[in-house]
Amino acid sequence: MNRLSVLPRGFGSFKSLEILDLTYNNLNERSLPGNFFFIDTLRALYLGDNDFELLPGDILVLRDNDLLAIPREIGHLSNLKELHIQGNRLTILPPELGLLDLIGNKQVLRLEHNPWVPSIQVCINEF
Repeated sequence: MNRLSVLPRGFGSFKSLEILDLTYNNLNERSLPGNFFFIDTLRALYLGDNDFELLPGDILVLRDNDLLAIPREIGHLSNLKELHIQGNRLTILPPELGLLDLIGNKQVLRLEHNPWVPSIQVCINEF
């Protein structure tokens, strides 16, 4: 139990951080540095028992992991504007992904470098 209320500015630039447990602190959405959610190597993040009311809901970066599936609940993230799931082990996508508005000038959907079933690969190539 640390009771941290803020993380230092450079915290999001750790190059080899894989597991981060920030449970039992006094952190909230204003406590996190701007680059916090772009830690490329992060595989597990624990934020339980803090003071969060909101988390950035518009960007989800899960690239270069070993994901085999995306949960159907992703369709509930209605404010999501960026989804980075490239470089995983995905072969199919949940149909609920179609509920999201991820196509357009200000939206980002990165799917490449996954072992898609052939019909999905054809659809991606047509984008």
